[in-house]
Amino acid sequence: MQIPGFISLDSIEIPEGWQEDAETSSAIMLMKQFHPAEHPDVEITFFKRRKIPPPDAMASLTRTLEQPPHLIEQGGAEIISLTDALGNVGNNQWSNRQSGDAAASFRMLHAETTDLNGKNVLIVSGAFIAPTTKKAVNEYCGIYVPVIEAKPFIEELYLQVPSKYGYLYFEKYLKVFRQTMKTIVWLTNFKP
Repeated sequence: MQIPGFISLDSIEIPEGWQEDAETSSAIMLMKQFHPAEHPDVEITFFKRRKIPPPDAMASLTRTLEQPPHLIEQGGAEIISLTDALGNVGNNQWSNRQSGDAAASFRMLHAETTDLNGKNVLIVSGAFIAPTTKKAVNEYCGIYVPVIEAKPFIEELYLQVPSKYGYLYFEKYLKVFRQTMKTIVWLTNFKP
């Protein structure tokens, strides 16, 4: 299946039985979601930020992806440099040390770069949390791909599962997400 509007992908196979939601499009983003029939609040989302990221954010993401696949140190300089490139996921415990309502809204558990079907991508996993209680709201795993064009932007492909289902449900859908990622065919002329 092709996902119109996504520059990096040629095609991807959506899991069997997953339903397509209406596309959300605005001046700042394009979002296409799919969900399993039994859980409409579980989603695999294609998210394109149309807003041009700060030049240093794109440079940090590009620099990270130019290195051989590697684990990104939690709390290290590299993960801090990726804060703006990660969007909402960038508001995590490493980049935001505030407390109360201004505290981080994402708890990062893992970040690494890896070769995914011939392209180096950034993979981040963790949970969106309520800043004041630190209680998990949504479990998350996503990949990040920079697109360098006249107007550079970042594309994300992620899985999000409400924490209310428990971590075992997240693990179940994470397997589906990983299988889906293996079906990606990148555009041959695409250059991150």
